[in-house]
This record gives sequence, structure tokens and C-alpha cells, in this order.
Amino acid sequence: MKKNYLKIITIIGILLICVVAMNILAMNIILVKDKAISPKAVNGVLDLRNYEFNGAEPVEMNGEWEFVPNKLLDSPALDEQKNYLVQVPSLWTDYDLLFNL
Repeated sequence: MKKNYLKIITIIGILLICVVAMNILAMNIILVKDKAISPKAVNGVLDLRNYEFNGAEPVEMNGEWEFVPNKLLDSPALDEQKNYLVQVPSLWTDYDLLFNL
């Protein structure tokens, strides 16, 4: 009798584990959309020549961007200033500009 009880508990345990694993897998499939891979900026340039815009989500501005502390500059003025390549997204308070990142 004890062996039958142990078998039943083991089978129920295995079934519960399978049901939970299948639910987790199903939720991942349902909730995770096929997101288009956004291009990343490299050395301050975001190359969108081969990006498909039709029906895609907005382009993320992730990657390396030129940063000049305490100034908002247009392109010609940016070339005249000391700038730093910083990783976006990141916290501005994490920039260690004294040591050239």
C-alpha cells in the first residue's frame, strides 16, 4: 500500500512539473513578440539604410553617441568641441569624463 501511495505522489509531482513548464513556455511564446532587431549607433552614426520601416516599431537610439557635457550643439559646432563617445542608454551620472571613459 505504501508503494502505491509513493507512486501516485511521484506521478502527480511529475505531472505538476510538466504542467508548470508548459505554462511557462506558452507564456513566453505568447508574451514575447518577434521584435525587429534595431540597428545600433557606432561611433556616433546610426545607419538605417537597410532597416525595414514598414510596420516596425520605432527605432531605438541605442549605441555609441558623441557627448559634450553641458552643451547642446549642432553638427558643425560638435566637430570643434572636445567630445566623448558614450554608450546609450546609460545614466549620465555614470560618465567618467575625466578619464575619457
